[in-house]
Amino acid sequence: MARGFADLAGNDAYAVLGLAPDATEREIHAAHRGLVFRHHPDRNGDSPAARELTALLNTARRILTEDRAAYDRWRASADDGSAAGPADTGPADDDPWDEDPWDDPSFGAADSDAPPGQADARAAHDPWDDDLYDDPDDDPPDDPWDDAVSSPYSAPFVPPSYVPPSYPPPPYAPPYVRPAPPYHRVPPHRPPAAKHRLRLWQKTAIALAALFLGGPVVVSLLDGSGSPDPAPEVPAELQGTWTGTIRDISDKERDPWKMRVTLTRDGGSTSYPGHKCTGTLSVRDVAARKALMDERTPSGTCTDSVIRFGANAAGDLRVDFCTDTRCSALTWTGVLKPAS
Repeated sequence: MARGFADLAGNDAYAVLGLAPDATEREIHAAHRGLVFRHHPDRNGDSPAARELTALLNTARRILTEDRAAYDRWRASADDGSAAGPADTGPADDDPWDEDPWDDPSFGAADSDAPPGQADARAAHDPWDDDLYDDPDDDPPDDPWDDAVSSPYSAPFVPPSYVPPSYPPPPYAPPYVRPAPPYHRVPPHRPPAAKHRLRLWQKTAIALAALFLGGPVVVSLLDGSGSPDPAPEVPAELQGTWTGTIRDISDKERDPWKMRVTLTRDGGSTSYPGHKCTGTLSVRDVAARKALMDERTPSGTCTDSVIRFGANAAGDLRVDFCTDTRCSALTWTGVLKPAS
C-alpha cells in the first residue's frame, strides 16, 4: 500500500468524521468542512488541542477520499484480527514498484529450460550483442556516406568565371538651360491721395442707406406724425362716483357684491365694501360713451380684472367684468347709480 494509516493514531477515520462506512464522498467533504470550521485553531484561541483535532480531521478526510478502498480493506482485516496495525501498509508484494526485473539473473540470458537450439537462437538475435560483426569473413554493409563510393555528384563544383555584361553608351544629353522667369505685370503707380477717395459704388450705397433710414424720420417730422399719440381719456358722461351691486353671471345663487367706482379723466379707483379689497383703474381704450379699463388690486381678496364701463339711456353706469381685453365673455355684471 502506497501510504500508511499511522497518522490516524489508532482512531477510526469514519468515527473521527462522525460518518457511517457507506457515506458518500459529498457527505465526507461536508462533514469535514463543518468540523474543521467548528474546531479550527483560529476560532479556539490557537490551542494545541484544536490544532491536533484539525490535523486528525484532515488526515481522516484525506484517507477516505484518496485511499478509501485500501483503508476499507485494512479496516475489514483489522476487524477480523489479521491486520498488523495502523502502521502496517500491507504485504510487500502488493507494491508494484517492489519488484525489480533487473535483479533477476536470468533476465536477458538464454532460458536454461529451453531446448539448446532455441537458446542459441535467442542468444544469436540478442540486439545488445556487440560481437555480431566480429566474424572476419562477414563484411559489413557499405556506408552510404563513404566518399570512396562513386557518385555523379562526387566531383567538386567549380563555378564559371564571371563576365560583366556590356551596355551601350548613353545617348547624348544637351546642356541644361535655365528657363526664363515668368512675366509679372507691374500695377500702375497711384498717388497716395487716391487711397482716401471713395469709389462710385461706395457713394451710391451710402446715399441709398441714408434715403431708406432717414427718409421716414424726415417725413414724420414734416407732417407732425412723429409726435407720440395722446393718452385716451374717459368720456365726460362716465366721470364721477358711482355705487351699486354686481352679481356673478355663472352662479345665480351667489350673493351680489357691493361696488363703489370713482372715474376721472385719466383713470379711477374701485372698492368693494364688505370684502376689504380696493383697486386702481387705468384706461386701455375708449369709445362713444364707453371705456375699457384695467383694474389692479394690490391687496385683498380680489383679483386683477378687465372692466368695461358704459352709460345707458337712463344715465346709469353699466359695469361688465370681461375675461379678456375684447370682452368676448363676461363673468360679473351690474348697474351703478350716481353717488349722492
